[in-house]
Amino acid sequence: MQCTPETYISWKKDLIKELKEFDAMYMKHLKQGYPEMNAIHMAAMKPLTDLLESNLNFHYLEQLEK
Repeated sequence: MQCTPETYISWKKDLIKELKEFDAMYMKHLKQGYPEMNAIHMAAMKPLTDLLESNLNFHYLEQLEK
């Protein structure tokens, strides 16, 4: 993929269009209610969720020290 200053605007518009299409398909997929897919998604996102929770707790701890 070659993105240059001249092609950046059109590249950005195409990217946004494709992301919106993906989001629409993904949301449709989620609404169909596949519990087995939800379990996979939750397992895949658990490390990130744990990291965010740890960072928030650390932030609160730093705020207590001030």
